Amino acid sequence: MDFRSLLAGGLTMRRLFFLIGTIGLIIYLLSYESQTGSWGRSWLKTSQRMVNLIRYENLQDYTPSGGQKIVEINGKLAANLEENQLKWVPLGRIPQHLRFAVIAVEDSRYFQHGPLDLQGIARAVWVNLTNRTYAEGGSTITQQLAKNLFLNQEKTLERKAEEAVLAFLLEKKYSKDQILEMYLNQIYFGPNTYGVGRASEKFFGKSVDKLSLAEAAMLAGIPKNPGKYSPVKNYPEAKERQELVLERMLEAGFITGEEAKRAKAEVIKVGKAMKQVMAEKKGKR
Repeated sequence: MDFRSLLAGGLTMRRLFFLIGTIGLIIYLLSYESQTGSWGRSWLKTSQRMVNLIRYENLQDYTPSGGQKIVEINGKLAANLEENQLKWVPLGRIPQHLRFAVIAVEDSRYFQHGPLDLQGIARAVWVNLTNRTYAEGGSTITQQLAKNLFLNQEKTLERKAEEAVLAFLLEKKYSKDQILEMYLNQIYFGPNTYGVGRASEKFFGKSVDKLSLAEAAMLAGIPKNPGKYSPVKNYPEAKERQELVLERMLEAGFITGEEAKRAKAEVIKVGKAMKQVMAEKKGKR
């Protein structure tokens, strides 16, 4: 049976690439393990220990890497741990529309798939092949959490394989809601800003449970590129990104067309961070 007959028989291009992506991932993971041999098995055991070291109830005291050390120069404090420490917010206090906004733009099928989203991987393979570049990674929220907690930001097949293994271990140990809570509380929004609690105060000057749908959608759009989509530094880009998030929420069935329309029309007031930036600009004049 040739390629054309397969398509004529009902195998669409989308399903074909989904199949190719799935088979490719399985083959790679199997070959990776066979090549690494005992080292691969040793790494798997180490990964299991790493995940077991995480205590869900103690993560509120977790300080993300990068800028967390206290450095004293001439007796003066140069860096403050508290500026980088998470402001932990229980999932129950994070508005549902913010949760939905993040899921819609980062991993719309989060509650439908396991640690890996094979459909998303196949889509990413197709996009990357079409663009002849690494445009999409197909990572789930669980994979992103694994990367943020344990790995670096390298875009290599080896790192993706490690990320996949860690994602499986995380979902074996924690529920989807627990993983989502951990993710929302450690996601990076810019310098010294980790988690939706800190980010809400920085960008809008209010606690996260007070965010409107419009503000939540704008906040959810920032992690893709904090420098580009910060409403403080680049409001037009942030607004455009917010509208994309709202469209994704509408497509996923999280909001109605009327809710999306009202949110797009809402005038958003940027909080404390905007005031600080304006004050600094005036001081330089």
